[in-house]
Amino acid sequence: MTLLSLIRSRLGPDIIEQLARRIHADPGATSNAVDAAAPLLLSAIAGHVAEAGGAQALHATLKAHHDGSLLDNLPLHLAYGETNDGDAIIGHVLGPRAAAFESGIGRATGLDADQVRRLLALLAPVVMAAIAAMQRERELDPAGLAALMTQERSTLETAAPGVLHALGGMLAQDTERSEAGGILGSVFEERP
Repeated sequence: MTLLSLIRSRLGPDIIEQLARRIHADPGATSNAVDAAAPLLLSAIAGHVAEAGGAQALHATLKAHHDGSLLDNLPLHLAYGETNDGDAIIGHVLGPRAAAFESGIGRATGLDADQVRRLLALLAPVVMAAIAAMQRERELDPAGLAALMTQERSTLETAAPGVLHALGGMLAQDTERSEAGGILGSVFEERP
């Protein structure tokens, strides 16, 4: 099972509906935004893990702050969870380019910037919980975690190359916002 499939298995229709209510958005648009954001977040995290010391840093963060149990408490997290942890994750993973990331998802899904920002703040801890759950289940050390994230990114590149190209555009230059939104839109049009 990939990390993305684990995340998707936990984000069923009831959870998407609850998430949509939390961000004051249409469930269909929310589902589309989750479909775009989850692989983009995984790929961005994988990019950090590929940097020197990145696997060790992620391993330490998971050990200190994420045990995977959030996946078993998603309704509670979505109903009452604070977004501070998610905001911190987004700030670390995307940095000053978060606005471009949000804009691309918004253009592709019809959500406004505030809705996308709230969605990402709620989704980022879920992504981290999925990584933590798989890391614990497989008893991965930093090298094993790096291999997991490299494999996940490779799987994402094969399954949705347009999404990862969009990520590169969004993270490389804020001026590519419209191109990234167009690519994300085309990925949604390709879905069955």
